[in-house]
Amino acid sequence: MEKVEDKKGIKELTELVEGVLCLSVVLLENFKDGVQASDFVSIMKKLESDKEFRSLLMKSYDGMSEISVEIKDLDVSESAELFIVALRHLPKIVEALKN
Repeated sequence: MEKVEDKKGIKELTELVEGVLCLSVVLLENFKDGVQASDFVSIMKKLESDKEFRSLLMKSYDGMSEISVEIKDLDVSESAELFIVALRHLPKIVEALKN
């Protein structure tokens, strides 16, 4: 039986899911009328001006080397936690699709 202290956790996976879903909202908002050069300018301005968004993306990227280890160690409880994290972003995604 696996010891609790041997568990890798889901910190990096959680940060990755949050970063990808937040980026998805930004992309949906900008590309809803088709992809245009002005969309990329808008996205870059968001990266420059929104410190929280930039930090979230950097945290998502920083732990990439641990992702495969966390996935291999994932249990049902951790999977449910990740699902809940994803569900929290659903209203923003739906709103971005509607507008």
